Amino acid sequence: MLSGLALIFAVFAPWYRADLGGVFTPDAASGWDATFIARIVLVLAIAITLSGVALTADQRGAAQIGLDTADRLAWIVLGAAALAVVLVLYRLALPPEPREFFARDWGLLLALVASLGAALSGATMRFIYS
Repeated sequence: MLSGLALIFAVFAPWYRADLGGVFTPDAASGWDATFIARIVLVLAIAITLSGVALTADQRGAAQIGLDTADRLAWIVLGAAALAVVLVLYRLALPPEPREFFARDWGLLLALVASLGAALSGATMRFIYS
C-alpha cells in the first residue's frame, strides 16, 4: 500500500531535467508531463494501492474478504507492480526524445524503488494467501 502511494507521488515528481544549462537549471519535467508511460504507471499504482488497502483491511480484521479474493488481489498487486517495474526501467534506460537533452532526475529513481517495493510486497502477499 505504501509503495503504491509512493509510486503515485513519483509520477508527479521530476523524472527528467534539461541537460543544457548548469547544475541549477530550473527546467524539470515530471513523469506525467514527460511521457505517456508515466500515466500507465499511475493507473498501475492506483490498482496497487487499492488492492493493498483491501488486503490490509482484511489482515487487520476491518474487512472480511475471502481467501480466493485475497489471492486475486495479491496477484493484481504483483502483476501491476511487475509491469510498473518494466515500464519505469524502460524510461530509465531510454528517456523520451530528444534523449541527448535530458538527464534523469530523482522522481524516476523514486518510481523505480517504489515499484520494486510493490513487487516485493505483492510476492509476499502471494506467499501468505497461497
